[in-house]
Amino acid sequence: KQRARLGCPAEERSFAQTIVIDLELRINAAPSLVSDKLTDTVDYCHVVTTIERMCRECEWQLVEKMCADIGQEVLAQSKCVETVKVSICKNTLANADVVRATVLISA
Repeated sequence: KQRARLGCPAEERSFAQTIVIDLELRINAAPSLVSDKLTDTVDYCHVVTTIERMCRECEWQLVEKMCADIGQEVLAQSKCVETVKVSICKNTLANADVVRATVLISA
């Protein structure tokens, strides 16, 4: 869970709202399976701190754009990441439990 400024109307972006971000990474794990070294795989702590920073510093109108920006950033961090699937849920609509968008980004 994170807090981010996200929404089409400016009023909705005027405050940070709680969202849920799910990441699914497809990676080439072969080098890390042999070496057992963090430098040969994804540094998940770095991924989390990057997402936290983005949520603090950025704002988005579209949940799809936020998914894409996070996906591109994760791809750029590690050469072993082949595909990033980013889903974001927010619950701002009165007649729906949540709104979820999912974007798939490939290297």
